[in-house]
Amino acid sequence: MAEHESVEHEHQAAHREVTTRPAVSSGIVVGHDGSERSQAAVRWAAEEAAVRGCALHVVRAWTVTHAPRPSTWSFGYVPSLPEYETAVTEVLEDAWQGLREHVPELHLHAAHGKPARIIVEASRGADLVVVGSRGQGRVAEFALGSVADQVAREARCPVVVVRPSTTDPLGGVADPLGGD
Repeated sequence: MAEHESVEHEHQAAHREVTTRPAVSSGIVVGHDGSERSQAAVRWAAEEAAVRGCALHVVRAWTVTHAPRPSTWSFGYVPSLPEYETAVTEVLEDAWQGLREHVPELHLHAAHGKPARIIVEASRGADLVVVGSRGQGRVAEFALGSVADQVAREARCPVVVVRPSTTDPLGGVADPLGGD
């Protein structure tokens, strides 16, 4: 991309609205925060979407404090919210573009706001929501994380909470990409 095209792209990104509600009309919604547990949830949801023959919506809720640094960042420059959204979307693409070969339809959503609220909102148009659990250790493994708990209580469709296995770091979830 030429330098002036890059500047124009950044200018357009800086002046558009940031997504706060993922557009979901059907299929499976899965929350992704970059953790191993959410990666296991995405893999489980992808396998389920392939079996059902439906769309998969990978949703990443973000705030400035938890978003990857935009490529436009430099010392003394504060990127705009749309630039952060673009950085989050790029991370999702890098992480999950391989799923396009395994699911009928893949949608990657970066939405600014609190994760539980965004996933609950997306559940209004979904057939199923999948989230990872946060449990760590023998006692905590029986408890849900705060996002999973809120989603399970407030979602407008069935919810699956993917719990980790005690012997498999990916939670005993088959990898639809063919890895271990």
